[in-house]
Amino acid sequence: MVAFFFLVGVGFAAPLKVNYYINSLIKSDNEFQSLLTENLKVKYLLDQALPSQSLVLAVTNEYGLISKGAGSTTSSLETSVTKDFVELGTSFSYTRRENRLADRQEELNQFRLSQSLWRNSFGYRNRKIKSSTLKRKELLKLQVIESYEDYVFTKLNDFLDYFLSFQKKEVLRKQLIESYKMRDDVLAKRKAGISLDLDVNRTLLEVNQIKINAVNAKRDFDSRKKSLLIFIDQASLLDRPTLQGSVFLENYNVNLLKENFFSHGRSIRIAKLDHQASVENLQAKKNDYSPDLNLVLGYNMDESSRFGVTVNREETVIGLSLSIPINDNQLRAGRAQASYEEKKKYYAFKLVSQSKESNIRFLQEKLKFSKELMDLSEQRKEIADKIKKAEGKRFARGRIDLNVLIQARQTFFQAQLNYQEARITYYKDLLQYLNETDSLIEPFNQLL
Repeated sequence: MVAFFFLVGVGFAAPLKVNYYINSLIKSDNEFQSLLTENLKVKYLLDQALPSQSLVLAVTNEYGLISKGAGSTTSSLETSVTKDFVELGTSFSYTRRENRLADRQEELNQFRLSQSLWRNSFGYRNRKIKSSTLKRKELLKLQVIESYEDYVFTKLNDFLDYFLSFQKKEVLRKQLIESYKMRDDVLAKRKAGISLDLDVNRTLLEVNQIKINAVNAKRDFDSRKKSLLIFIDQASLLDRPTLQGSVFLENYNVNLLKENFFSHGRSIRIAKLDHQASVENLQAKKNDYSPDLNLVLGYNMDESSRFGVTVNREETVIGLSLSIPINDNQLRAGRAQASYEEKKKYYAFKLVSQSKESNIRFLQEKLKFSKELMDLSEQRKEIADKIKKAEGKRFARGRIDLNVLIQARQTFFQAQLNYQEARITYYKDLLQYLNETDSLIEPFNQLL
């Protein structure tokens, strides 16, 4: 799932692996579950944006009960079926009326076909809305992926902080063990009369200081560990997180980018789709202030009896319907808002396009710099280790003062801590680079 970290066990305890850590978060972290709910919008965006395309059946039935005067009970039954074809700007309806009144009986069948000629000319406005909405659906999917990658980025940074706190605790634990051993050696020499009380106190002071540092390191580690207990079902894993960079991780080629990244990167595609959708929405809104003109074609079948006269009539109907908005401030405001959104998203797209390459170049240089510092810190650690061992031998032969050995040991363990910090800094810079280049989650479709 997260391909750039490979974790190995340390000692006999099972290690906490990054992939296990991320999987546990996915299963139990409400923040992640909330992120996924954004996908639900995709299901209803298009239906919400367009007029209803359902077949509508309507029935009205009325009876008149005589309260005064003579005559029979009257009734009125009207049944209608309507269907809109929104992408064509066409509407079809069929209506049947059956009226039983005191002086007449009516049976009327009406067929109507209405075709928009203006405002939504042959479905132009609705097709623009549909196209705009489809782009927003694609945009939404990309935004969910982007949010997921940002989520993984944040959680991996948390893991690196947790791992660093573990490393600091372990370094200080080992330093304390060596300090105890040196204290015992000095105490033995004091009993033999070849060491001074001052030397004993120096070792005791060093042990005391390392204990203070170790207590603070353990408190930091335990605090971070406690924050993860609600997500990790195997608590024992938290006692030994481990991280080992693969060859890909430690020697990542920062000049390797996906083809056409600066024109097809995810954030650029999001900004571009957002602008394209706003353009088509503006095109649809521009027509809202136009007259609504429709061509109406129909056919009537009238079988009625009125005032003792029977009518059996059929006729073809042709006509126009016109609706003109006059001084409609709501329509003007809607068009002005659409224009504002289009301009705003145009400049947002331009800004993302212009800044993306400079951001990548900056992160490439930053990553090279942190890699160089990590390598130098590792070299310093190795040199300090050689000096510590050599000074230990010289002290055993009585050729140097205890203070020199203590200083060499402190330099070595500080170099170890500095190396771990430089290593984590490099990994964090790499995570930032991978996140910026859409390379942090591979492959996304297996996760959501």
